[in-house]
Amino acid sequence: MKLFGSEVEGFIGYKLDNVQVIIEPEEKGEFESGRYLGFSIEVDNLNQFYARLNERGVKFTGAPEEQFWGGLMTHIIDPSNNTFSIVQVESVA
Repeated sequence: MKLFGSEVEGFIGYKLDNVQVIIEPEEKGEFESGRYLGFSIEVDNLNQFYARLNERGVKFTGAPEEQFWGGLMTHIIDPSNNTFSIVQVESVA
């Protein structure tokens, strides 16, 4: 659910189930690009998520892989070559 802001204002705040996210554009020279951003987004079914976004041209580091902690994980590569993790905490049996 959108809480505040707009593209015109230069920022938008969203309320997700248990987190508030603020999105704003990068200012030229403000941040490095091509780095690991250090956050993860959890999805219910990572294989379906991966297949759907991969079909739409979203770049990933590879297909989801089983992890030692029992879940699945892959990484998205954004348009600035930054990466962040997509995880499924509980495996679908």
